[in-house]
Amino acid sequence: MTQLTVMTRLLYAEPSEPLTGAERALAWELCAVLDERRTGADEPDDAVWVTVEAARLRGPAGRDDNQHLTRCLAKLARVQFRGEDPDGTRWLAQLIAQADVSWDTVRLLIPPRAVAFLRSPGTFAKIDAEAAHRLPPNARTLYALLADRFRQKHREWTVDLDTLKSALGLAGRYDRFVDLRKRVLDPSVAAINDFGVARVTWEPVKLGRAVQSIRFAWTLKAPAEAEDTAKQNDRHSKARRKKQDAADAPPLIEQQREWWYALDGNQRAELELEARKELGPQPPLRQVIEWAHQHKDGEG
Repeated sequence: MTQLTVMTRLLYAEPSEPLTGAERALAWELCAVLDERRTGADEPDDAVWVTVEAARLRGPAGRDDNQHLTRCLAKLARVQFRGEDPDGTRWLAQLIAQADVSWDTVRLLIPPRAVAFLRSPGTFAKIDAEAAHRLPPNARTLYALLADRFRQKHREWTVDLDTLKSALGLAGRYDRFVDLRKRVLDPSVAAINDFGVARVTWEPVKLGRAVQSIRFAWTLKAPAEAEDTAKQNDRHSKARRKKQDAADAPPLIEQQREWWYALDGNQRAELELEARKELGPQPPLRQVIEWAHQHKDGEG
């Protein structure tokens, strides 16, 4: 199971503009990339260049082309995160200063303040990469918050309602708790329980008649249920919880994608050029892979 190492403060940070679930997952990936590079918070005085596979940033359930990824990168290049140093210096930071998006890779310029924000000493959360990309937007953020506490072997978490809404990017919304419950909490917990290895429950904590906080609790699923969850997680999102002739056989496009990424860069580039002659100058990656797979004989 691939995990992302993400600064806990990034989970709670309130950006200058609301982020979608895909944009939040992309920010987590950037944090994880810096962690894998062992880029230190006090190390760079200059911006840091990082090169990442485009498929990783799109995620396991991402779209088959880079158009949506480019839109997400543009958002992160515009949104600002705020912070304050121990000496009282207040700062603003954008996560991305520049992005060069090619067919297979993305080259990113991370400003110094963003590196410090994403890598400064503190606590880190371990997030399942599949969940970071495949769960619905609110569910994936809630999952990340709960996963951090689960990793620390806590079995309960009580969080102030306003703090939770801010972490989910919902500050100023859902003033009526009944709406928050119906549109966010109930569906998010249901999705987490369907996807994860733990069974999550929650209840409101009231002061008088008003809900002040939320108490979450979780237990590990029974082995048989956890095994079934793992099998479902390995299936394509459209085939999840649905019967198919061969229970463990992935849809054809998944087989084609595995074949495509097993090729080396030169082979993919040659097939891409041939595909453009047939499909047009900028076909979606899904169409390129399907076309290339059909014409793979003699291509290695």
